[in-house]
Amino acid sequence: MRTHNRRFRLTAVAAATGLAVAQTTPLPAAAQGPPPPPPGVQDQQSGGDPPARVGRLARVSGTVSFHGQDDTQWSPAEANYPVTSGNAFWTEPNAQAEIEVSASRIAMAPGTELDITTLDDTALQVTEPQGETYLHIRTTAPDETYALQTPRGLVTFAGTGRYDVVAGDTQTPTSVTVIEGAAQVTGPGVSLQVGPNQTATINGADSFQADVGPAQHDPFLSATLNSERPPPQAVAVPPVVAAMPGEVCTPAPRDRRTNTTTA
Repeated sequence: MRTHNRRFRLTAVAAATGLAVAQTTPLPAAAQGPPPPPPGVQDQQSGGDPPARVGRLARVSGTVSFHGQDDTQWSPAEANYPVTSGNAFWTEPNAQAEIEVSASRIAMAPGTELDITTLDDTALQVTEPQGETYLHIRTTAPDETYALQTPRGLVTFAGTGRYDVVAGDTQTPTSVTVIEGAAQVTGPGVSLQVGPNQTATINGADSFQADVGPAQHDPFLSATLNSERPPPQAVAVPPVVAAMPGEVCTPAPRDRRTNTTTA
């Protein structure tokens, strides 16, 4: 279940700069009915225009829940579910999920909520009220923006690269790690530039303190990066030449006068 200190959540909403959206508490997926029709089907049924860009829930491991923009409760999510603006996803503490948007990949750690605020031809803006998210942005158009709102500030990604964002809570800091690429973190009293192999850490509730240091890899980030590495190449082993059964190998005779072998 989602857990949040109310005071911390209210501070996060105030710092959201228009990206945070109100959410309801997820209910256990097993206690709920079947998931609603995919967003594309809902749009066709209501006669609305289809979304400009649609992602998909590429992988589900464990119990993952889905919340549509007009839904009043959370429902079970399945692989290949369409992802559009207004969708929200929640991974239980023993679950993980991956979202694909164009060529980019978003991996959700266990116990993560991710709300898709805007997904169109020019922007992907999401809110992460809690948990941890890894983003591998592979391609971007010249006018395309990627941004993620955390409880302590807005993370804007400069472009292609690999990034990890931990939302944090009242007990733990918010962190933004850049493996490749660059990111900017802005919030009340916070303005940070984060470069490759660096981690920005933000602490506090009413007022924030922030700094940038060497990159920090937690178990989820390390495992995710390892999963992206290509498998090791098999090493070719030269064939072993063996004598035929019963064959005895004897050295060639040598000429004692010239100390050379003779046929």
